[in-house]
Amino acid sequence: MPYSTGYATKYEGPSIDRCVRLSRGPTKPPKLIDRDVQWLEALSHGAPQRDLYRSEQYVKNRLRIIREIMGVQNTVQAVAEALRRGIIR
Repeated sequence: MPYSTGYATKYEGPSIDRCVRLSRGPTKPPKLIDRDVQWLEALSHGAPQRDLYRSEQYVKNRLRIIREIMGVQNTVQAVAEALRRGIIR
């Protein structure tokens, strides 16, 4: 319920960001792209990160995204989770 402070009106209710997110409807969870799966496969076979054929910063950023998608804290956990889910063999 809005109330007056004498200088400005303060709104106490759902945040604007939350309202915008809700108005867009449900979002699809992010998915791994083919390159992500290839990288996880290579890492599971012992390939070092520097051998993933991209700049070091790109690899670090993409591995961070892979970890976020898979809900793990490090790359070893990401490989283990990919094996568990049957994403890689």
